[in-house]
Amino acid sequence: MKRRTLLAALSSAMVLPPDSFAQQPTRIRRITLILGNSEDDPNGHERLKLFRDSLRETGWVDGQNAAIKPRWLAQNPDRAMVHAREVAQERPDVVVVNGTPGLSALKQLKTTVPTVFVVVNDPVGSGFVESLSKPGGKTTGFSTFEPEIGGKWVETLAEAVPTIRRVGILLDPNSPGLLIWRTLSRPPHRVSASRPLR
Repeated sequence: MKRRTLLAALSSAMVLPPDSFAQQPTRIRRITLILGNSEDDPNGHERLKLFRDSLRETGWVDGQNAAIKPRWLAQNPDRAMVHAREVAQERPDVVVVNGTPGLSALKQLKTTVPTVFVVVNDPVGSGFVESLSKPGGKTTGFSTFEPEIGGKWVETLAEAVPTIRRVGILLDPNSPGLLIWRTLSRPPHRVSASRPLR
């Protein structure tokens, strides 16, 4: 080793604090998970386990470089608002919301916490995102329900049960998805005794 290189290394060691050579700890990312289930629901705990396992596969381990905090709504809109206020106050790095009530509460508070949603009915019609391809803002996610495929569900039901003659559909009249369904260009599918749906 050349003398100048050695002196430069020793000089640096005397100037820099001792702990600067130690590996810097990774900042723990705080993730809040808002589940629509109740806290005693085994299905909810299975979802939480799958969420943790999936994150671990990508290198994010709960208790090491990530801190996952589950919150349980039990399908209660009042609890959704309580949890949304807590999220807005705690400001985690990201919040993952399972279901429409939790996302609706977060949007009402206009929180700026990055949000990922799953199982939300008609996120565009509800005003949660601008579009599915370009959601805009700090909210994005996945929708498992689109009003336009309602007719396909009835067709599938008729194929599964060929003797079916009547199908009843219950919808929330205040749902933005229902408004879209009413404005579809084609008429709704009907099942009648004289013309089975095909």
